[in-house]
This record gives sequence, C-alpha cells and structure tokens, in this order.
Amino acid sequence: MDGSGGEGSIHPRTAAALAARRRKTEAALERVHQAIARLRREKAQVSVADVAGRADVSRTFLYDNVEVRAAVVAAMAQAGEHQSRTLAEQDDEREATWCERALNAEDALKALPAPP
Repeated sequence: MDGSGGEGSIHPRTAAALAARRRKTEAALERVHQAIARLRREKAQVSVADVAGRADVSRTFLYDNVEVRAAVVAAMAQAGEHQSRTLAEQDDEREATWCERALNAEDALKALPAPP
C-alpha cells in the first residue's frame, strides 16, 4: 500500500486547499459583479481593465472565467449602447439648435427694411 487512501479519497490538506481556493474565487466573482454594478451606476466606461482594477482581480482572471467574461462583455455592450444613444441625443440637440438659429436668422432678414 502507498498510504494514499485509495483512488477516490482526497488528502485533508488538499481538500482544505481546494475549499480555500473555491472561497477565494467566489469572493473575486462577487467583487467583479459589484465593480460592474458600480460602473453602471456611475455611467462610466466599462472595460476589462476598469473592471479588473475596481474588483482587484487580474485581467487574466476575467478572461479565463467564462461567467465573468460574459458579464463584462454584456456590461461593455450595454455601456456602448448607452453611449451611442447619448451621442445621438447630443447630435439631435445640435441639429435642433442649428435649425432654430437658421430660422431665426431668416426671420431677422425678413424683418429688415428693403434696400432703397
């Protein structure tokens, strides 16, 4: 016998190390989700680097974990859509003010007396 306890058993220290790693990963996942939520509330740009920095995890962690990567990509897409809507609204406002100025200028010209 080799003293390993058989094929299906895990040494207590190994089990404890695996449990600690699992807890550490779960805590990192929670921090990532909280960081994404904060960035959304702040209407800030969402990027892998921003999320990693706020969550105190590596970018590699974000890329390697499928669940987290999907959450970051979804947040980036949502932030991009919001930014696109904001830019479109700003363009509409600029266009409206331009049209209003043009109409006001036309009215002002019509109000001028005719040249002699």
